[in-house]
Amino acid sequence: MRNALCFLLLLVALARADDFDAANQIYDAGKFAEAQQQYQALIERGEGSANVFYNLGNAEFRAGAPGRAMLDYERALALDPTHAEARGNLRLLRNQANAKVPERTWRDAAFRLLPLDAWTLLAAISGWTIVFCFAVPIASRRAMSAGLVFTTTLAIFVAGYAFAGVWHVGRDRDTGIIVAKQIEARLAPADRAGLADVLPAGSRVRILSERGDWTYCELPGRGLGWVPAAAVERVWFSKS
Repeated sequence: MRNALCFLLLLVALARADDFDAANQIYDAGKFAEAQQQYQALIERGEGSANVFYNLGNAEFRAGAPGRAMLDYERALALDPTHAEARGNLRLLRNQANAKVPERTWRDAAFRLLPLDAWTLLAAISGWTIVFCFAVPIASRRAMSAGLVFTTTLAIFVAGYAFAGVWHVGRDRDTGIIVAKQIEARLAPADRAGLADVLPAGSRVRILSERGDWTYCELPGRGLGWVPAAAVERVWFSKS
């Protein structure tokens, strides 16, 4: 039974690899719209790896949708912050579109080293390490050794850092990217309301709430405004 299960998992993995390779071949043939559909099908099946989103971004760009391409590069980086190609293409397209993004802070440099899953795992491991370090002397009815004191102190520090990483990266659930060529953010959810800002494709916002056809956002310059809901999409993609 175990061997049969392993064989089945191997077949599934090979099928996924074949589907990805097939999509890449379609892209190489210059059929960018068809390649988009293939990559999106992989994502809808829950197979949205960083490389899939990166390749989808390339196909979107070739198909004339730079805003959506930047969204997909952002999604690739959310899954793998070390993806150099996605970061390079995102920077290039942002410069070309004059996209507006919030200024990078020290918190971004400190906590965007790992994806959310990795921070969560690190927090769990360090938390259980702390529990173990306190449980050992209690169970043995002895004082903590110097080694346990050091391990506990280190685990507490790592746990604090990891929980801060979970909180900071978790805020990316509210991050949105402008996918339209250019939109006007309004002071109220109406086309004739006062102008809050003009946002080119690829601009980064933080989504605060939604009302009908409008989305209320924190804008790159820390201002607030309403943008058409169809013009902005969240970086966080639950099926990935």
